[in-house]
Order: sequence, then C-alpha cells, then structure tokens
Amino acid sequence: MAQQAGRVVCARCGANNFDTVSACWKCSSPLSAAPVQGYSSAPIVTPNPPPYNPSQATYGTEQLAYRAATVAHQVGDIAKSNRAAFWLGISMPYFGFPIGLAFMMCDDPRRQEVGRLCILWSLLSGVVHCLLMFVSLLGMREWVMTLAGVALKGASSRGGGLGGGLGGGDVQ
Repeated sequence: MAQQAGRVVCARCGANNFDTVSACWKCSSPLSAAPVQGYSSAPIVTPNPPPYNPSQATYGTEQLAYRAATVAHQVGDIAKSNRAAFWLGISMPYFGFPIGLAFMMCDDPRRQEVGRLCILWSLLSGVVHCLLMFVSLLGMREWVMTLAGVALKGASSRGGGLGGGLGGGDVQ
C-alpha cells in the first residue's frame, strides 16, 4: 500500500482510496501495509450479489463491496479506450482536447493514458485542420478576387461607384 497525502493506493488494481477505508472501492480487496510493486494481473471476479434487505434504509457493507466489484468489472478494455481516444482526437479535435484534459485530471493511470492520447491526436488534427484551411483560402483567393472585380465593374457601369450614387453623380 502506497500513501499519498491522505490517500492509499490499492496494491491489486492501483485505485486511490481514502486512508480511512479498509477495502478498495474499485476491486474490494483489503488494503494492507504491503508496498505497491505493480498492478496485479489476477482477473477480477465479480461475486454473487448478497441478498438485499428491504427493511434496511441503506446498503450494508456486503452490498457496497458487491457494487464496487461490479464497477471494477465494467472498467473495460484499454485498447478499446485508446482507439476511442484516437478517433475522438482525429475526427473532432476541438472537442477531443478538453475531453483529454478532463481524463488527464483523473487519478487512474489508465485514464490518464487515454487522456494523453486524446490530447496528442487532437493537437495533431487541429494543426492539420489549420493547414488545410490556409491552403483552401489560398486556392480561393483568385475566385474571390474575380468576384470582387465583377462587383466593382458592375457598380461603376451603373454610375453608382462605391459611394452609392449620393451626391457624386453628374448633374444635367
């Protein structure tokens, strides 16, 4: 168990816990004084749910442990999360960047990795987007100048010019 300013890191899954609890909120393993060497590769087994007593106003410790184990079981595949971060960053860089920052603020190192990937691909995609916009504007320059020239010739042939014909025309 590693400690960080009122926090205890679980030796099995690496989740941050308050130092006042005796079991991990994520995997419900007991928190002991053993140092953290790395995450355990043991699979998380979801226990059968304990019977719920409707007369109790709150959940008991058995129900809380079951819910924590269920949440730990639903964490998901890290490769799928990395692919999602990649596609979010590439397809929507302006949304991917703040979402990646939010993931970087999590205590879980796996979520921080997903956040880093999302930020990296969002920045790269944003740079490519800006370059493509610049190139497209350069390509449209000739077209815009042609339209501006047609508009100016049309206004001068009618006698209006840019002044709109107020006080600048010939009086007969």
